[in-house]
Amino acid sequence: SISTTEFYTRQWWPDIKDFFKRYDIPFTSYLIFNYNQDVRAPYTEGEFYVADDTVTVTTAREILSTTGRLGFHGYNHVSPTVHKTKMNKVAWPSLAAIKEGWTVARQTWIRLFGEYSLPFSYVAPNNVIQDEAIEILHEVFPSIKVVSSLRATADDETVHEFGPHPTIPDLYFIPRQTSGYVFTSFVRYLIASSISGSGIWSHFIHADDLFDPYRSEGKTWDQLKGDFHKMISFVKQQYPWIRFVDIREAYQTLRWIDATGIEFNWDEERTTLRVESTEPGLLVRIRTNAMSLRELDGAELVHRYSRMPVVIVRLTKPVHRFVFRPDR
Repeated sequence: SISTTEFYTRQWWPDIKDFFKRYDIPFTSYLIFNYNQDVRAPYTEGEFYVADDTVTVTTAREILSTTGRLGFHGYNHVSPTVHKTKMNKVAWPSLAAIKEGWTVARQTWIRLFGEYSLPFSYVAPNNVIQDEAIEILHEVFPSIKVVSSLRATADDETVHEFGPHPTIPDLYFIPRQTSGYVFTSFVRYLIASSISGSGIWSHFIHADDLFDPYRSEGKTWDQLKGDFHKMISFVKQQYPWIRFVDIREAYQTLRWIDATGIEFNWDEERTTLRVESTEPGLLVRIRTNAMSLRELDGAELVHRYSRMPVVIVRLTKPVHRFVFRPDR
């Protein structure tokens, strides 16, 4: 048998690095300083050093020294809200207390990793964050430009759609759509729904999923790895036009898409589609239904599905023309 620390350092972490390298997937690791439930001062930071050989600090520095990124998950795992919920049994006594905890986390981050490495993105513990806390987060960590919760839920977690914060222009919501290693038919459905709808897929994994019977479905680490391979292979095979990007590029790309103006117009016979865009490079998904794409000008064909009436095209000029003909 091996200790939990040995499992993470000798097996899980090397396996995860090899996995993302194999599939050329950039990733962000989210850092939390405590799993205590302290919501009043004094705020300590001792738990971050409990692991053997302070491996948490060593691993974080390894990530920063390579192509990986560090994001912020919280001072501790108590959601930044003053309201108790089913998902959040412990609540902060005030917004001021949340700010104090995050301020300690910021100071610790700078001391351990340097101010240059302050986080760009934040994931809310338990996927819960109240609106006022987002404003405090922006004040304490102005480096953070992305906030992640959930895109949809049946519980009392916080839900955000992809898009900018309504009052903080440089802050953007990039919510989680799926999570975990287990590749079930429901996860397949969620992935297909996400990519076929918004054209975006965001996925989270937890290092401790193996130790949670619900999240792991009782599977071994080797079985979970096998499932995760199937999941990524499914995405790459079914959606070869999808680009895997890190959180900074996702932020920049989504803001660019939001700023890109686009207009669609059909002719009277609905056989010719004219598209005008303010920027080249935009990917467009077109349902052809009972028609086939015969000609295109000002765009390039990226992918044509053989089993459904969909084409993916990249716009290359300000004005684009697509000609369709009925299928025989």
